Amino acid sequence: MKYFYTLFLIFISILSFSQVSKPIYIYDSISIAPIPFTNVIIYEKENIINGFYADENGFVKIVCNENSSLKFSCIGYENKTFEKLFGLSDTIFLRQNSIILKEVIITNSNKYKNLGFINSKKNSTINTFKGSEFAVFIENESNVKTKIKSVILNLTKKKDHTTILKIKFYKKGNNDTPTDILNNRDIIYYLKNKHNGELEIDIDDENIELPEEGVYLSVESLGFIDKKGSFISDQDMWHEFSFYL
Repeated sequence: MKYFYTLFLIFISILSFSQVSKPIYIYDSISIAPIPFTNVIIYEKENIINGFYADENGFVKIVCNENSSLKFSCIGYENKTFEKLFGLSDTIFLRQNSIILKEVIITNSNKYKNLGFINSKKNSTINTFKGSEFAVFIENESNVKTKIKSVILNLTKKKDHTTILKIKFYKKGNNDTPTDILNNRDIIYYLKNKHNGELEIDIDDENIELPEEGVYLSVESLGFIDKKGSFISDQDMWHEFSFYL
């Protein structure tokens, strides 16, 4: 059975006379390297009211109330939360998670099989926008744990701007919903040119295991960037970009 979930849409316009704009740079606490495409979620009274992405250079300009709470998150790093924007430093350091990587044993590694709906004759069109994420459940037909070699997406992109996509894998929960993330780090793909049809993204080096019960594959649309790695704010571009499932 083919089904998908829209996981979250965090980019909501909030008008307030007390909002302020604050530029922030996000770095790895050990290497001091910028952490690209970090999620920044804004809370007020435990409710999510807005969200932002850092750009390729780890830079983000946050617009919110001075008393809003903020959470910085990125796969492979510990989350960092601040109770208020007021008094917050313009430099944030995130600490890497301590992850014990499991050994992935591959048998008949020269034989691969396509799973999912890439060969389906009945496709649905998904129009996306910045901050949107959708997930499709992929069954494991053999019911045997194995390594995921690549992801094949079917999409249309009519312009030459660079689109940033984040690929994630989720475990299947007890209620047939996405739960824990299987990635050990962000999988970011830069789609630079016009495209129409199948796109294969090699993730062999990520050593992600396909569970016996199947997996949710999700694609999160981060936005468009210029040659310097900064986000471009052009909502009209989203009308030229869509997925087929």
